Amino acid sequence: IVTLTVPQMEAIDLELTHLEDKSMSSNISVNGSIELPPQHIADISPMMSGVVKNIFVIEGDKVKKGQILATLEHPDFIEIQTDYINNLNEFEFIEKEYDRQKQLNDEKVVSDKSFQKITSEYKMLKSTIQSQKIKLQMVGLNVAGIESGKIYSSVSVTAPFNGFISEIETNIGSFVEPQSKLFEVVNNDELHVDFMVYEKDINKIKVGQKIF
Repeated sequence: IVTLTVPQMEAIDLELTHLEDKSMSSNISVNGSIELPPQHIADISPMMSGVVKNIFVIEGDKVKKGQILATLEHPDFIEIQTDYINNLNEFEFIEKEYDRQKQLNDEKVVSDKSFQKITSEYKMLKSTIQSQKIKLQMVGLNVAGIESGKIYSSVSVTAPFNGFISEIETNIGSFVEPQSKLFEVVNNDELHVDFMVYEKDINKIKVGQKIF
């Protein structure tokens, strides 16, 4: 037992008080950075070379998925559409000839060699048309419109998702190559902060802690 006199308590400025509840806390200093998941950042590039005809946005603009950001022009756009239409027209004839030859072959009127030749031409042209159709879609051309007889002199560059224009790396009149970066679009809905915590502080980290 330790006992102190009043003069001793006054000499060391000792104060007496009642026990009470108090929050005991400590801060952990960490370094970090603001990050976005890679699927929420998009570099937008053309699939074919072209000249920038129009730009409809500026940096900081909010855009929606499918919104037109710019248009490009090039004679090659017209050429690939013309090739597609010509092959479609040729396919109509080949398909009819294939059906006719198939019927004759089933009836043993024509030789297998003749039927094999038309079958090869039929399958090859059908495959070519399918690959051309996919290419037109990738470029951004309206295949249904082309098949109805329309020819488009320009293609549109569109936003892949909702977000904001963070970068514009082109201007009207620029000649752009395939895969060259024209725009960067970011979606901040999944914006988060990555922190680096020292190993000695791991046991102090809990779910729900406040970050200041």
